[in-house]
Amino acid sequence: MGESDATDEPGRPRGLDRRARRRQETIEEILDIAVDVMSEHGVNGLTLAEVARRLAVQPPAIYKYFPSLGAVYDALFKRGATENLVVLRDAMARDEPGLDALTAGLEASGRWVLQNQALAQLLFWRPVPNYEPSPEAFAPSEEIASRQQQAIVDAVSAGQLGPEALKDAG
Repeated sequence: MGESDATDEPGRPRGLDRRARRRQETIEEILDIAVDVMSEHGVNGLTLAEVARRLAVQPPAIYKYFPSLGAVYDALFKRGATENLVVLRDAMARDEPGLDALTAGLEASGRWVLQNQALAQLLFWRPVPNYEPSPEAFAPSEEIASRQQQAIVDAVSAGQLGPEALKDAG
């Protein structure tokens, strides 16, 4: 029986036993290493063998956490899309609805892209042949688009943009 984690330590999932917490920490470490590899060798240069080497394990050990390289890309896509959503959402929330919120969100998202170029390439340029994100990994991207579209609707309602902006918002 594992002990329950009742602490509220930042970055630690609440309520996970030690084994589950350690597993999640290893997954996050694998993803951090994968981002480093992509930053150095290009997004398409990611290999499980290189991740394993940097993690100081044999390559088959990675398969305990991810069944394939595609699953690593999917986790990275979800991580990047979620991070981008958070910065966009937070920036938009600080401004008035409409054009101000849209501008703030786009600027924050642009800063995130500059600070996270490897993940941004995976999200926006799709450099990995035959990789398509799963619906779960893609969901934050859909929310980003929805929030941006709502900001355009708000801007039209406020008279900040003309009604033709609604045609292009889709």
